[in-house]
Amino acid sequence: MPDNIQQQIRKAGLDGWLLADFQGSNPIARQLLRHPDALLTRRWFWWIPARGQAVVLVHQIEAGQFRGFEGKVETYITWQELRRQLAALLANCDRIAMEYSPLGQVPYISRVDAGTLELVRQTGVEVVSSADLVQLVEARWGQLGLDLHCDAARLVMQAKDEAFLYLGEALADGRKITEYDVQRFLEDRLDALELVTDGAPIVAVNQNSADPHYLPTARSHQPIGADDFVLLDVWAKRDLPEAIYADITWVAYAGAVVPERYRRVFEVVR
Repeated sequence: MPDNIQQQIRKAGLDGWLLADFQGSNPIARQLLRHPDALLTRRWFWWIPARGQAVVLVHQIEAGQFRGFEGKVETYITWQELRRQLAALLANCDRIAMEYSPLGQVPYISRVDAGTLELVRQTGVEVVSSADLVQLVEARWGQLGLDLHCDAARLVMQAKDEAFLYLGEALADGRKITEYDVQRFLEDRLDALELVTDGAPIVAVNQNSADPHYLPTARSHQPIGADDFVLLDVWAKRDLPEAIYADITWVAYAGAVVPERYRRVFEVVR
């Protein structure tokens, strides 16, 4: 686990941090554990006290997934044992953090189900949100993350420039071109630049640009012609665990002079 977790727990005035997961329901727990691909089909808990040894509470048949864990591994078989051992872990605690957000205000952090919260609160502890802890120990960028982000941004901008050039040349030559053609071009360029993404770039013409989730497909797309308004939304990163996405949105006018109404809207938006 990251070295500064317990220090941050103490600074927050907490007795500890309890991470709970069931079949990947809490990606924050798996990410902090540095074992995101562990084969875990039963509930498991990771208790990080403000001081002392961390403890993982896991079903007996899956204890082997925690070989090399920096701390103590405790196992359970029945749900009754799970409850007893969880209560024992929290016996001397008053306030602990979990992946919970009051009123669901920050859904990215709301990873613990209501029933598990009830189970933990039955032990007598007060549960507060781990949002600040997650931000401090996991969501801050280091120098490597910054460097990879800037590198991705440079390459994504390059792909965007090449896509607009590709579109402009097609229009100048009088060739037919569609949103889908430009999207495919962008995908090929991102691949050539050794970037990965979790979704195809958005290429949207005219009214389609008003839909933030519009996506051209092989079956559904619009042609791009002279005097059209074109939007490109591209996001990608290096294929590395530490990599951070670069995400850009650019617009262009397929003509010699941008109409005044487009200029006015652009000035407002930017």
